[in-house]
Formats: sequence, structure tokens, C-alpha cells
Amino acid sequence: MPAGDISTVFGINADGSVAPHKTPPFVGDAIFHGTKKPVYSAIRVPVLAFIASPPPLEQQVKTFQPLNEEQRAILQSLYEEELAFSRTASSTLKKGVPGARIVEIQGAAHYMFLSNEPDLLREIRVLTNQIH
Repeated sequence: MPAGDISTVFGINADGSVAPHKTPPFVGDAIFHGTKKPVYSAIRVPVLAFIASPPPLEQQVKTFQPLNEEQRAILQSLYEEELAFSRTASSTLKKGVPGARIVEIQGAAHYMFLSNEPDLLREIRVLTNQIH
């Protein structure tokens, strides 16, 4: 998380440690309430969506080095959940906006504009050139 976001989202204690979230819980609840059933079919402009999917499982095994089969199974379960989440997000959008351009970026961080800036800029330029 970029430092600017940390200081915007969380308080900072006198000793420099992170304090509780600044935003009251009802704000997050309201935001996520609106995302439960998005009405994508109402979108009438070109859509470019970036969806992060998890890094390949074998890459994660190399990174996290599970010590036994139980840990490997947990890692695989988390991988499958993340993959299912990204696929569901993609298919839901595609159903609502059949012409949407969906770019899956494997292993992208939450802050894709930082972790995958060249990918995002390339795709934005492609869409911009198609529109003009």
C-alpha cells in the first residue's frame, strides 16, 4: 500500500504505528452494498477492465515453500478461491457488457497501476486509439 494511502486511510499513533481505520464502518458497508449486484448492462461507453488473477500455483509454491502437504493444500485452496473470484468477476462483467475488453493480469498487486503500470498504459492506449 502506498504511504499516501496509509496516511489517508489509517490514523498514525504518536509512536508512528498505524492507528485504527479513519473511515467509519458504515461507509465501507455502503460501498460494498452497491457492488453486490452491479447493473453492467446500463453501461453505454467502451469498457476496459483490468482483473488481477493469482500467480500460477507452482510459482506460489516456490515463493512460500510450504513445509508439508497440509500447508501445500491450504496454499492450493487459497489459489483456487482467488482464481474463482477473478473468473467470476470477469464473466459477470462480460455478461452485462458483451463488448467489454477484459485484461487479466496474472499476479498483479491490488495497486495494479503501480505493479503493472506498463500493461495498463498499453491497454489504455489501444482503447484510446480504437475510440478516436
